[in-house]
Amino acid sequence: MINNRIYKLAISLGFLPLCTYAEMCCPLIPGDPIEGQVSPGYFYPAQFDTSECVDISVTADFIYWAPQKQLNSYAIENNVVGTTVNMHVIAHRFGYRPGFKVGVGIGLPSFDNYVFNAEYFWFNHATTSSKTANPGDFITPLPGISQGAPAPQPFSSRATSTWRVNLQMAALTFGRPHYFGQRIILSPWVGLKAIWSHQTQAIDFDLLAGGIGRERNSFKFWAIGPSLSVDAKGLLWCDFYALGKMGMIVLYQRYAEDNFTTDIPFANPFQVDFYIEGKKPYAFPTYLESGFGVGWGKYFCCQKYHVDLAITYDYFIAMYLIHVTFGGNLVRDFYMHGITVKGQFDF
Repeated sequence: MINNRIYKLAISLGFLPLCTYAEMCCPLIPGDPIEGQVSPGYFYPAQFDTSECVDISVTADFIYWAPQKQLNSYAIENNVVGTTVNMHVIAHRFGYRPGFKVGVGIGLPSFDNYVFNAEYFWFNHATTSSKTANPGDFITPLPGISQGAPAPQPFSSRATSTWRVNLQMAALTFGRPHYFGQRIILSPWVGLKAIWSHQTQAIDFDLLAGGIGRERNSFKFWAIGPSLSVDAKGLLWCDFYALGKMGMIVLYQRYAEDNFTTDIPFANPFQVDFYIEGKKPYAFPTYLESGFGVGWGKYFCCQKYHVDLAITYDYFIAMYLIHVTFGGNLVRDFYMHGITVKGQFDF
């Protein structure tokens, strides 16, 4: 009788979700599908629970990504047909290269299961692309900064481009993974991210008149700003799950150096080298991140440890990343995409 009165009083005061939650006892193991019912007024935490005090996680990612940029041409192929010369732009061919990301996380069950993460990303990629002209044809540099006004071109039989990308990122984030239904887990994250990058591209021309003509471009910058992202898991069967993620970063970006040099015999006498260092105008570019894949996770030793493995195909896009390149153009967008294999250990 007394219990019925308390139940009716809870309903009249709008506390039914709280009472329902109080009646439950361990309705699930965090990270596994929900078997019973949970309160509709409470997003139950989904962070892996391995300790009553502090949950610690260690992550290690192997990445196999390919970088690209919006303008990737580096020379012009001239096909001679009789008295006609057909011009074709030669584009740099990109390839996949390895990198890594490591991180550590701290989960606080006493603080409503919020999680704090620290991550470091490293990628150092170099790829070479070359083109040899057919007999009777020739290759020339891109018109623009390297050529200035129309002038005799330094004809060559072969052009070789080597592009290197060194990209490092560090991030501090916090969030609270929680259930959205019985088999959907959402993990929103907010934080701060910093980026350092150094890109270089070198082009060598084998000149028909003999010797080597060279062009060099170097680009450095650093950036820092807030980040916002969300991960979503759809729990499947036998501890497997589908994974999707997306995020956005708005950065304050400062250019440390932009250096363009040429050393080509017979080039335009008005040709000059281009060099800017230090106080180059800042920018506020937008960076986008996304990915999708599958994973598997399981508890061990009476829920004292948890192991999680995932493989995703990820995308990283830096929009309006401006710097001078060959031919006097401005590269605006920078892309990276590829496979990421992630391992996580919680204890």
